[in-house]
Amino acid sequence: MKRLPLLILAAVVVSATALVLAVGGSAQGPNPSTIQLVERTVQDTNIDNPPKKEFSQGDEFVSGAS
Repeated sequence: MKRLPLLILAAVVVSATALVLAVGGSAQGPNPSTIQLVERTVQDTNIDNPPKKEFSQGDEFVSGAS
């Protein structure tokens, strides 16, 4: 009968240790940073394949920089 209190105590200690590690570990992450992307278009080409509409299925828009 003395095993049950010992098992309960061990379970409480393990749970408390896991909780402390989980909470403390999240505060140790790296500082967030921002990446800024800039698009500079030099040349645009619109390929209008049949059917000739404003912009339909099969049309292509090509953008490039030289």
